[in-house]
Amino acid sequence: MAGSWIDARFSQDYSNSTTAVKAGNKLPGIADRFVFSELLWSSQSLDGLKPKSNQGTRAVLELTNAGKIFANDVNTVSKIGYSTLNAKLSQGWAVGSATLKAYGRVDNLTNKRHVGSVIVNQAAGQFYELARGRNYTLGLRLVLPI
Repeated sequence: MAGSWIDARFSQDYSNSTTAVKAGNKLPGIADRFVFSELLWSSQSLDGLKPKSNQGTRAVLELTNAGKIFANDVNTVSKIGYSTLNAKLSQGWAVGSATLKAYGRVDNLTNKRHVGSVIVNQAAGQFYELARGRNYTLGLRLVLPI
């Protein structure tokens, strides 16, 4: 698990040609908190926290959580935080002296709509871009010794 909590604020008043921003307003574009957590099951033997080899099965659930985010300096536009759930599964095999790994991943399992990016102080009021909905990744990886 990893997390960050930040209280990023303007330290003094300032104004541009159209807007007066007060000291104490939160900086836009920065979520006040972010947490990443992962639950992992592995059939691979471990050396500490790292697998000894790429062979075997791994199954992972990830939960991310982001806090409230403001979109402008005057803090009149904001979006509440969000949580997403992701899953990934992989299987690795020895193929001679090489390793073959098949993997799959599903991001945003619940298909929740949430902010993917913020355009800070956007003049037309289109501050937020949606993140992708549920999406999938499948792949094969072959590692050959040189």
